[in-house]
Amino acid sequence: MHLTELLNITKIQFIDIGTKDGIFKPLENYKQFLDIALFEPNKKFFDSLEIKYQDYSNINVFNLAVSNFKGQANFYQTKMNSACSLLEPLSSELNKLNMKAFNVKEQKEVEVNFLDNLVYKENKINYKLPTILKIDAQGADLKILEGGKKFISESVFGIICEISFISRYKGEPKPYQIFEFMENNGFILIKFTNHKYLENLPNGLKEKLFFSDGIFIKENLFGEINETNKNLINIINELFLIQ
Repeated sequence: MHLTELLNITKIQFIDIGTKDGIFKPLENYKQFLDIALFEPNKKFFDSLEIKYQDYSNINVFNLAVSNFKGQANFYQTKMNSACSLLEPLSSELNKLNMKAFNVKEQKEVEVNFLDNLVYKENKINYKLPTILKIDAQGADLKILEGGKKFISESVFGIICEISFISRYKGEPKPYQIFEFMENNGFILIKFTNHKYLENLPNGLKEKLFFSDGIFIKENLFGEINETNKNLINIINELFLIQ
């Protein structure tokens, strides 16, 4: 069955935290079939997203940072827009790797919220739809997961999460901490994608894995065999596993 047929039969939601300049590429061509919420604290990216998706009533764009609390926080704006974060970059360490793009230009205060609050108190996210959650938050990924435990348990069947193998930010989780959260909450890793490598490192290494996106699926989809679970598994297959 083609992906468009699956998405017509089984309505799903896609939440993209740290959208930057556009919806996660594997889903971009299917955006008209999804309920979509995009979260982007960087005002420059947010403004372009609003214009880009203004004709889609099924896409909501929020100029908001997501973490594990509600309030205000410093947002570190770096030379490279896509490296901005709620966490302070380890600029001195990164400069040794000739990564000056992480140097901070300025700090701005931004609004912060957490998933469970956005879902169950503020009703900005639909908890009734099966959901794919994508997180690319420059080191804040684990905090986002922790702030959405209830929603993840009840509604999320797939997670795409950036995993960094070289520390870039103060307080950034180690890969094992992401894997531990996933295992403790019933998710299994099925694939790595979008790999980024550093080359010609100062220690003499020609190449080292910098970061990658891990794709995780809820393990209990395989336990109860019903039409919905079959469709959700096939949606994951079509989006991420069949190339």
